[in-house]
Amino acid sequence: MHQSSAFPIASFTVALCTFEPDLTRILLAHFHSSCPFTVPYYMPKAEGQSTQDYKLAVGYLKKASNPDGLETEEAFYERMAGMIALYAAITQTDPLPGTRIP
Repeated sequence: MHQSSAFPIASFTVALCTFEPDLTRILLAHFHSSCPFTVPYYMPKAEGQSTQDYKLAVGYLKKASNPDGLETEEAFYERMAGMIALYAAITQTDPLPGTRIP
């Protein structure tokens, strides 16, 4: 996701969440499972844990095209930055006038 599209997507998402409150919980669960930076917890590398296992634990995606089988650090951080931008935009977006707050 391009960070420049975060606020338009956030506006649409907040509007949907005002009409379907359960969507808010589902969306938060998705953010927390897909992007560890939305949860205020740093996962330390366990003793004896391989680098590949650690990267999978913090959210790297499997990519068969790469030698180590995981996405590159650049792709990981770009994906995380996009998700954080969307998450932050959603938290800053006011619902439409006359609707309830999700």
